Amino acid sequence: MKLPCYWVVLFTLLATTTNAETVEVKYRGKVNLASYMCPELKSSSFVKRLCYLEASDTLIVQLGATHYQYCRVPSDIFSNWIAAASLGHYYNQVVKGQGYDCP
Repeated sequence: MKLPCYWVVLFTLLATTTNAETVEVKYRGKVNLASYMCPELKSSSFVKRLCYLEASDTLIVQLGATHYQYCRVPSDIFSNWIAAASLGHYYNQVVKGQGYDCP
């Protein structure tokens, strides 16, 4: 039996939305990244990925193989981090230990 075209489209959309990427965040559990902005980064041996949710000023960073979540992070911190000469140095100087830990 052949499905009508609109059913194929519907199944594809449902599969896409229900299979949105979820990552395991240390101390937080699973977080769905569907609403986060996760731009391509320049190569870094330490910072592998940055994802930002502007609606809540929440940032998820992948350091090595582990994801961490930071809260109340202003959007300019995120944009400056992406543009930084060294992503790892920026993390150590501007983010780590600067009061962005989530409650």
